[in-house]
Amino acid sequence: MIATIERVRRHATRVAFLICALAALASARVGFSQESVTIIFENFGEERDITRPGTSEFSFRGSNWSGGVVTTFGITSLYASGSYTYHLDGGGEVTFDAPIDSVRFFYVHGFDVSGGTATAFDAEGNELGSAASHNATFFNDQGNFVEFDPEAAIARITFSDGAVDDFTFTTSAPPGPEPIQLGDLEIRLEEVATGLSSPVFLTHAGDGSGRLFVVDQSGLIRVIRDGELLETPFLDIRDRIVTLNPNFDERGALGLAFHPDFESNGRFFVRYSGPREGGEEEPCTNSSRGCHEEILAEFRVSESDPDVADPESERILFRADEPEFNHNSGQVLFGPDGLLYFSLGDGGGANDGLHQDPPRHGPIGNGQNLETALGSLLRIDVDGDEPYAIPDDNPFVEGGGLDEIYAYGFRNPYRFSFDRESGELWLADVGQLLFEEINIVERGGNYGWVIREGAHCFDPFDPQNPPADCPSEGMIDPVAEYDHSEGTAVIGGFVYRGSRFPELVGKYVFGEFTSPANGSGRILYLDTEEDRGENLFTIREFPLVDRDLPLGEFVLGIGEDESGELYVLTSATSGPLGTEGSVYRIESPSVVEGGAQVIGDCNRDGTLDVSDPVCVFRFLFTGQVAALPCGAGDAEDPGNLALLDWQGDERLDISDGVAALGFLFLGGPPHPLADQATSGCIVIAGCPDHPGCP
Repeated sequence: MIATIERVRRHATRVAFLICALAALASARVGFSQESVTIIFENFGEERDITRPGTSEFSFRGSNWSGGVVTTFGITSLYASGSYTYHLDGGGEVTFDAPIDSVRFFYVHGFDVSGGTATAFDAEGNELGSAASHNATFFNDQGNFVEFDPEAAIARITFSDGAVDDFTFTTSAPPGPEPIQLGDLEIRLEEVATGLSSPVFLTHAGDGSGRLFVVDQSGLIRVIRDGELLETPFLDIRDRIVTLNPNFDERGALGLAFHPDFESNGRFFVRYSGPREGGEEEPCTNSSRGCHEEILAEFRVSESDPDVADPESERILFRADEPEFNHNSGQVLFGPDGLLYFSLGDGGGANDGLHQDPPRHGPIGNGQNLETALGSLLRIDVDGDEPYAIPDDNPFVEGGGLDEIYAYGFRNPYRFSFDRESGELWLADVGQLLFEEINIVERGGNYGWVIREGAHCFDPFDPQNPPADCPSEGMIDPVAEYDHSEGTAVIGGFVYRGSRFPELVGKYVFGEFTSPANGSGRILYLDTEEDRGENLFTIREFPLVDRDLPLGEFVLGIGEDESGELYVLTSATSGPLGTEGSVYRIESPSVVEGGAQVIGDCNRDGTLDVSDPVCVFRFLFTGQVAALPCGAGDAEDPGNLALLDWQGDERLDISDGVAALGFLFLGGPPHPLADQATSGCIVIAGCPDHPGCP
């Protein structure tokens, strides 16, 4: 009776989930590939098979068996593998949670096992075919298999008698993502700061100071000025955040954004997790972690010191009660429209709470519920009414959802960013058990959770087995994904638009918290300019020139400075405390301590020719530095630009390009540095050895 009640409850919850969330949506089938499942009754204790001697009813990977028993007879001819079989004395059946495409199995009778017939049926009970068991000989005969491969899908197979072994069936399953490939774009990690606890985000103030601001999950915001990590924190909110679990936590100080006019108004915005008293029925109540709320607050810099904020200036703009400790997201960021974007996860726990009785996050979960801020990307105007105004073009201002919601259907949208060139909003959403995804977000878009995980259908009652179909019309597919053989939590990043690494321009650089294969984080990228058609972007992992893979550290965040250069934030531990956190700048392998350079070879192609003065002119008139040697140097700090100063007057102008042309074609004087290096090469700091130098 209890089991019956549970089945009824689960069915009712499924129905409520689908009806409430998707009453207006039609069922849409996405692309699928064949998945094969084999049950070998011998493999007791193996993860892929749950059969046991004496088992009469069991479920395995969507197949539900009854009527027989797992047993042994000691006669090899009755088994295809090992010495056990599923003996159907008197009949039995196997049903499938989702109809299958084909099946093949060893089917025999003999000795005290009488003959039988296997019959396949579709979901409506129509017979699709039948086959008699084979007469077992004294020796195992591998020809004693039967196979059903009808045009209609198979929902059930009955057996009148006989013994079954090596039962293999195929079913339509969503295609798995492509494996992450090792790319051919090498990077070097330049250490910027160490001794942090858990650096989860890095940004800049946009004020031309060159300072880096690091959000430490422990409750501090630290300043890196001129390459030095300042001892005094910019902001200390350790007294305002929850008490953190030292081994692992998803709460704490999580995000930081400076107002576009910070240089004049001193305003900045922080995301953090504050403690709260929970209600009696909340899952966080009486838990070891306790209940909390996610807070978006405004602060101001102190009037006396630009490297220290005023903690008493706090003004709380937004609060969201969180039912669990995890899936808090944490990003806060100004968009190119001058509006403030921030994200919230689905409230935490598994399956968006739908597997609970009653469902902890409501009958449809938070991801698909437009009446809650959880599971959404939000957008507000902090320069309007108090505490904020709603942008007129937010998608639900006319009704149908919360005014603040910009996009929804997210599980844990931990990090997002805007491409400086295209304005596209890139968002990485952390998955549950199977898939990690990256999205390009559109206003009002629905990104699928909890109906989909990545590009695949999701069943909250069976989260490790994607259903073949789900109501997904109108939902937006991710642009890239990978499965959990590759990692466990995607760390969103940025499209690179800096100048120090020309080959990296246009690549979306992001991270993976830790790989299950080796316990190490990963630094990944995809090419946003790749012609992918309707396919997902190919994900690649950066080779490291200064260390072997794996990285050997957890990747906690990706940061960007005012110039568009990118940083990787790591820790040697998975917890939010300690002093094992580090910040690295991503560098081109060519940006090294020093090397020999061909004098005047502007575009570094190994020869002096007409393309080099053209390179000089390009720099003078367009400001492009991508073609310059090492991509370094400017008017204030010439560096390797001395290589291009053909006039030797310590300035770059059109006369240098003319002088280069004169040397190449009219017998003009050589470069003024040529008399310092008889080989035609000179050592320049910050450049690699040139391929044209001996």
